[in-house]
Amino acid sequence: GGSGFIGEEEGLRRGAAGVLFVDPEGTLWTGGDGLHKRLGEGRWTTWTRDQGLPSDIVWTVHRAGDGRLWAGTAGGAAVMEQGRWRVIPGTTQHQIMALASDAAGRVWIGIVPNSGREPSGVWVCEAGQRSARRVNLPGMPPNAAILGLYRNGPKELLIAAAWAGLWRVDPSDPGLKAERIAIPGWPKEYGVQWVVGDGKGGFWTVEGS
Repeated sequence: GGSGFIGEEEGLRRGAAGVLFVDPEGTLWTGGDGLHKRLGEGRWTTWTRDQGLPSDIVWTVHRAGDGRLWAGTAGGAAVMEQGRWRVIPGTTQHQIMALASDAAGRVWIGIVPNSGREPSGVWVCEAGQRSARRVNLPGMPPNAAILGLYRNGPKELLIAAAWAGLWRVDPSDPGLKAERIAIPGWPKEYGVQWVVGDGKGGFWTVEGS
């Protein structure tokens, strides 16, 4: 809680705040050059590859419904269990910039393709598990880099994709066919950097390349 400037004098090292996250307990987390948890009074806990993260560059942080903390990094996804980070097998060849949970407690991990020929998709991890299955998203172009995920109700997962626009899928639909969302006033072809809900069924999004 509270407000004010937090920088090196308050214990947060340079390059540590590329992404911000406040968990349900009100704890501030920052990601960038490592992952950092604010303890208060200028004290922080920091995690890097030395503590099990697959990369020191952290793009996103997510608290799942089962209470576990997830991190998306430049070298894959990881989940914290018993005080240590555990890498999600199969994800280490990709940058992970988006994480979300669905109504069933599954964690969705957005994929940034390594080539324009790689299918657009996600990894899905069942609630409480550490293994994930790769799922392609029919309807999305193959070069769509997923930069944002947001659960907008029990039957709508919003997907922000670089160069490919904003999409929705129903997490309970086995086919997971993606539907593109047209945004009034925006060009027919657009990219999206971020999407977040307003808590009332609406959402905000940021256009990008």
